[in-house]
Amino acid sequence: MADMVAQLPIHKNADVSTYQFGNKGSGGYTMKELYDLSLAVDAALEIYDGAVV
Repeated sequence: MADMVAQLPIHKNADVSTYQFGNKGSGGYTMKELYDLSLAVDAALEIYDGAVV
């Protein structure tokens, strides 16, 4: 994922950062893992204007 983001012309768009949470299908995560993801999103939103999950 980081390689794909590095190829973007981010100097024209935005300051982009990535966070690799996991590689499971959407139904493969436990409630604890989803809760941890929500905490990671909350932390990112303290720094950035938006997040894509």
